[in-house]
Amino acid sequence: MRRMVIVFVGSVLLPVLFFSVGLGGEQESMPPEHRQKVIRIGESATSRLMQILSAHLQEALAESDLEEAFEACAVLAQPLTAETPDLLPAGVSIKRTSFKFRNPENRPDRLEIEALRFFEQTLADQGSLPKNLIQQVETDTAYRFYRPLRVGELCLKCHAAREHLAPEVLRSLEENYPHDRAVGFALGDFRGVIRVSIPKHLVEADGGGEIRP
Repeated sequence: MRRMVIVFVGSVLLPVLFFSVGLGGEQESMPPEHRQKVIRIGESATSRLMQILSAHLQEALAESDLEEAFEACAVLAQPLTAETPDLLPAGVSIKRTSFKFRNPENRPDRLEIEALRFFEQTLADQGSLPKNLIQQVETDTAYRFYRPLRVGELCLKCHAAREHLAPEVLRSLEENYPHDRAVGFALGDFRGVIRVSIPKHLVEADGGGEIRP
């Protein structure tokens, strides 16, 4: 069933057609103060996760150990992502997802697929990615904040085309992720998203929503 959903892209309100029962029907505009709070929590949470993942990857690369770097990127990333909610307000969850996922636990769900398609289509139509996307998810009484990810120089060490990957990385892929989809990227490609789920009561309450340093 086709439903109209109000989503927020960066600071701009856009009507977007979604084919989803999980998202509510045509909705009123989200109060600006609520939108800003979702963005603040979402940006803080995604930045915190990226800091954690980057620190582990940089440490491994500083030792010139590609196998350690692969472990930091592919193996440790999932538990590190799972631990990040401990630093977030109660009820906030975070996930990395992509169409070309490496870890099956990062497989996108139905609403994440719609968000990924939105970013892909916007990039194709406009040549650039929006800063973020907010979904109003009535069935979960929550907001979902999405931050798009692009492939950086460091990402290519584990996510480039197979013919460009080091032998030790290929070996680790075969051992850990024989059904891997997360290769074949070029610098600047759209990689996927970080999704932050934020309970509505946290957004609508006065104060709160602070991210621990």
